[in-house]
Amino acid sequence: MAKLRVGDEEVEGDLVPFVPIREDWNEYRAGDYIVKMKSIVSEMFRAKDKIDAAGNPVFFIQTSQVTTIRKVEQ
Repeated sequence: MAKLRVGDEEVEGDLVPFVPIREDWNEYRAGDYIVKMKSIVSEMFRAKDKIDAAGNPVFFIQTSQVTTIRKVEQ
């Protein structure tokens, strides 16, 4: 059980085991460069006794960003 903060509210949540299915790259052309980014999930928590407006469980996800930049070959 973990304590999670939502604005001014403190919520209890459980660590959720997960398996990555796909971690895709987003690619952007920025002038003479290609910038690639993706998010990597490190931890996932499910808030106890919380649902969103559509009735779905509320998850808190900790991520890291991975970025690469390379010059466009001409």
